[in-house]
Amino acid sequence: MIIESFGPQTVVAGAGAGLAATLVMDLIMSRLPEGETTPLVAAGVLTETPPDEAPARLASTVHYVAGTGAGILFVTIAGILATLLTATTIEVGLESARLALLVTATAYPALMIGFFILVPLPRVKGLSRQRSRQVARDWAVCAISYVLVVTAVVSGLSLAGWTVTLHRVLKRCNIGAWVMKCDDSCLCVQSVTVRIDWWRRQYRPSINRRRLETHREQTNAIEMIQR
Repeated sequence: MIIESFGPQTVVAGAGAGLAATLVMDLIMSRLPEGETTPLVAAGVLTETPPDEAPARLASTVHYVAGTGAGILFVTIAGILATLLTATTIEVGLESARLALLVTATAYPALMIGFFILVPLPRVKGLSRQRSRQVARDWAVCAISYVLVVTAVVSGLSLAGWTVTLHRVLKRCNIGAWVMKCDDSCLCVQSVTVRIDWWRRQYRPSINRRRLETHREQTNAIEMIQR
């Protein structure tokens, strides 16, 4: 499996799996009451503003960078566990890599949910207790879906034997040298973010449009009650 031989191909596989899982998670976020608030919470903490006033571009950038990095962390943890299991003499009836992947997939959602609830969510401004609970519940659903997709992608790459293929592609394309030639990493990240933002606008509802519709519905309801 990919996680058995950690190297550049493993990092690329983890990053690809993390990005794919983030895109799938976007579709789930758009269907949850407060699903799309999670990236705005992170941006709100960084800019010390309420989530509803946080910069959408910064929220999108943090969202995809964190999602890609979480994929790399996933395969890293799984690789460490596989190495430790291989070094032990305990017979568990499964290959060390498959068992490490299973253990990581089981524990990773708790890590994602716990980090979000304990670190950024308590520090954000302008969220009521009721809304914070809803954001936490929606994030739990998103985190579980993210891990399921990452696990499926990593397993699929391993079964397809893409480890060797990725290694050859990295050598042929000299990815390491290309990264060193990138003078401004922020511009690279922004370029990727712009392309992903276009995809989001094409294939799922706009965050601002949904907020405007919700605000209008609440205003109409208040006016009807006052009458």
